[in-house]
Amino acid sequence: MNNNSKKYKYLFNNIIAFLCGNLGTKLISFFMVPLYTNILKPSEYGEIDLILSIISVISPFVACGIHEGVMRFSLDKDADTKMVLSIGLRIFMLSSVVFILICPLFKFVPIVSQYVEFIYLYIILNEIMTIFLCYIRGMDNIKLYSFLGFFSGFLTAFLNILFLVVFKLGLFGYKISILLSPFITTIFAIIIGNLSKDISIKKWKKSLAIDMLKYSLILIPNSILWWCINASDRFFVSYMCSTADNGIYAMSYKIPTLLNTVSTIFMQSWQMSAIREYENKEGSEFCNQIYKLLIFFMGLATLILLLINKSVLNIYVGYEYRSAWIYSPFLMISFFAGSLGTFWGSFYIASKKMNKYLQSALFGALVNIILNFLLIKQVGTIGAAIATMVSYIVVLIARARGIRKQINLKFINKEILSSTVCLIFGIIISYFSNSWLWILGLINISLYLIYNKDQIIILINFFETLIGNKKGC
Repeated sequence: MNNNSKKYKYLFNNIIAFLCGNLGTKLISFFMVPLYTNILKPSEYGEIDLILSIISVISPFVACGIHEGVMRFSLDKDADTKMVLSIGLRIFMLSSVVFILICPLFKFVPIVSQYVEFIYLYIILNEIMTIFLCYIRGMDNIKLYSFLGFFSGFLTAFLNILFLVVFKLGLFGYKISILLSPFITTIFAIIIGNLSKDISIKKWKKSLAIDMLKYSLILIPNSILWWCINASDRFFVSYMCSTADNGIYAMSYKIPTLLNTVSTIFMQSWQMSAIREYENKEGSEFCNQIYKLLIFFMGLATLILLLINKSVLNIYVGYEYRSAWIYSPFLMISFFAGSLGTFWGSFYIASKKMNKYLQSALFGALVNIILNFLLIKQVGTIGAAIATMVSYIVVLIARARGIRKQINLKFINKEILSSTVCLIFGIIISYFSNSWLWILGLINISLYLIYNKDQIIILINFFETLIGNKKGC
């Protein structure tokens, strides 16, 4: 720990900054769900969820995923960040014009024909906001990036309450609120980030633009493949069951998404460290220890959510959505595996070698589509949750195998073995009656903590050192 204290401190400070932004945003979103479920019908919520899923497929194509390139190339040493932003904005403007010419074709697609204007505005407003936020993150201004994330979430919640509760505009009000939020956030980011001096479309360097496009473009099929893993099940459920079933299934993601939020906060912070550590041959000890701590912490968080899932959902959602708890356990395991897969994926991003990164998503998407078709047909909606879980595990294994020759990391260790055993028991226990659920669940968590006492000691020592240093200051 002492030899790597600066690395841990850098990672910890970034985690705190991302925590303030992301967790605030996600918690606001989380606590808004009772509002949605008591105002919007399952069919309405299922319909807008389907449209937003379609948008998540279209969006990467609109600006060639250039926001990813803006962030990654701004992080390089000696990067001309103004040049990077200028290239990103020029590509965005050109692709936006092309997109508006294509949009009338959506009028002939039954599912989206009534949402063409909404789709265009939502994608454009969110993409320009994301470009500026990624630029701020690439400048290593994590505090401002996190604050803007929180501001965006708070603003969305405020506008939702205004249009849904005060003005009682229903689904139309929900759509207006999620359009206004990115627009206002973008203006706010430019003002308080003093970005007006950096904004230009005059700067251009062909070689850098090509490198940025190569990096960004390969993430487009990656985004599509992840859409297949994360959202294609919504279409299978909608068409093989019903849109009402999809509304309930979409609600089953809400508690597992808390797990994904924790993972996202850590991985945003870790990605900054991974880029630094990739070229450092002495960094393997640090990376191995972070990997063990990630497994331990995500395993513990998953076990806790498995324990409280049924009780919380019965209070948290409207009566028509309460059966959603049945699907959540498998989605929790999905996000646990997803967090580990993202950890391994950070080394592909650090090296800018994205081919095998793309292959892992391809494997996961194929498994997901095949299992969705087979399982939903046989067992109904829960088949979609199982398919998602298996596909995330496939991605994890593929990523770990693909990068293992380039980094000195051990994929299988005692932490992942203990997590696997306890999580299997956790899934089984989660379907027990409430009395047995709590008794066996708490025993399972206690055994997990005992077995992983070494990781607890490491965390305690780190915080004691951190507090001691602050007192010394």
